[in-house]
Amino acid sequence: MNNPFKKSESLGSKKSKKIISYGVIFITALFLGSGIGSSEMVPKDDYERLKAENKNLQAKVEEAKTFFEMKDAEKEALKIETLKKEEENKREQDKLAEEKRKEDELKKQKELEARTVTLGNGTYLVGKDIPEGVYDIYAVKGGGNVMSSSGINLIMGVEGEENFYQREEQNAALKDGDTIELSSVTVKFVPDDGYEVK
Repeated sequence: MNNPFKKSESLGSKKSKKIISYGVIFITALFLGSGIGSSEMVPKDDYERLKAENKNLQAKVEEAKTFFEMKDAEKEALKIETLKKEEENKREQDKLAEEKRKEDELKKQKELEARTVTLGNGTYLVGKDIPEGVYDIYAVKGGGNVMSSSGINLIMGVEGEENFYQREEQNAALKDGDTIELSSVTVKFVPDDGYEVK
């Protein structure tokens, strides 16, 4: 009897896989169908297990058979379609990530605005009128002095020449118990979470 495995070596890889798969099924079927499963030679549990494995193997071969029988053009088209779907998925993931980033940025901005304090003429106490923290100070209206008991001394405003009035001051530390005095100017205190009061 000719050996189907020896013959398959001379064929291309597709045909080799096909012949090997069919050879395995043939030999397994021959083994199961030849009466070897009788109780004298193989225990019934082993016979049933082999039978189930054979059925599972046949199902896998049937599933793979359609792929092996595909023409090269069909395989290439399937590969292109798969790559296209992967690219679409990546674009969708990138879009969702960008939307989430914008949503997080908007949420952060709203939280910052909720903690922002705007004050006009008057004297204010840190810890009562404004929480302790590090702030960026922006002139909103008018023009005048911004002073604190901890040493802040600024001439801020939005009127007049830009080189006379300071429009903003970064990283101003305000400690509990400090007083802030504003004269003829309204300013906005925006928390700067990148710094801590020392």
